[in-house]
Amino acid sequence: MSIFLNSQVPCERAKAFNDSAVLSNFIKFDKDIKQLRLELFINDNLIQFANY
Repeated sequence: MSIFLNSQVPCERAKAFNDSAVLSNFIKFDKDIKQLRLELFINDNLIQFANY
Protein backbone atom coordinates (compact mmCIF):
# COMPACT_ATOMS: atom_id res chain seq x y z
CA MET A 1 0.00 0.00 0.00
CA SER A 2 2.87 2.43 0.66
CA ILE A 3 3.68 2.31 -3.05
CA PHE A 4 0.27 3.83 -3.82
CA LEU A 5 0.36 6.31 -0.94
CA ASN A 6 3.68 7.71 -2.14
CA SER A 7 2.73 7.76 -5.83
CA GLN A 8 0.32 10.73 -5.72
CA VAL A 9 -2.60 8.67 -7.07
CA PRO A 10 -6.22 9.55 -6.14
CA CYS A 11 -7.26 8.62 -2.61
CA GLU A 12 -9.64 5.89 -3.82
CA ARG A 13 -6.75 4.10 -5.56
CA ALA A 14 -4.26 4.67 -2.73
CA LYS A 15 -6.41 3.43 0.15
CA ALA A 16 -8.53 0.74 -1.46
CA PHE A 17 -8.11 -2.37 -3.50
CA ASN A 18 -10.63 -4.33 -5.57
CA ASP A 19 -13.45 -5.74 -3.43
CA SER A 20 -12.01 -4.25 -0.21
CA ALA A 21 -15.11 -2.23 0.67
CA VAL A 22 -17.82 -2.53 -1.91
CA LEU A 23 -20.43 0.15 -1.19
CA SER A 24 -21.68 1.24 -4.62
CA ASN A 25 -20.62 2.90 -7.81
CA PHE A 26 -19.68 6.55 -7.59
CA ILE A 27 -22.82 8.67 -7.89
CA LYS A 28 -23.44 12.37 -8.42
CA PHE A 29 -24.54 14.29 -5.31
CA ASP A 30 -26.18 17.64 -6.08
CA LYS A 31 -27.03 18.67 -2.52
CA ASP A 32 -24.98 20.23 0.26
CA ILE A 33 -21.98 17.96 0.85
CA LYS A 34 -22.26 18.63 4.59
CA GLN A 35 -25.39 16.44 4.57
CA LEU A 36 -23.33 13.36 3.74
CA ARG A 37 -22.65 10.82 6.46
CA LEU A 38 -21.56 7.22 6.71
CA GLU A 39 -22.51 4.83 9.48
CA LEU A 40 -21.22 1.30 9.96
CA PHE A 41 -23.31 -1.02 12.10
CA ILE A 42 -22.35 -4.53 13.16
CA ASN A 43 -25.04 -6.52 14.98
CA ASP A 44 -27.06 -3.32 15.53
CA ASN A 45 -24.06 -1.62 17.20
CA LEU A 46 -22.74 1.60 15.69
CA ILE A 47 -19.07 0.87 15.06
CA GLN A 48 -18.00 3.79 12.90
CA PHE A 49 -19.52 7.16 12.02
CA ALA A 50 -18.19 9.76 9.63
CA ASN A 51 -19.55 13.04 8.36
CA TYR A 52 -18.24 16.04 6.51
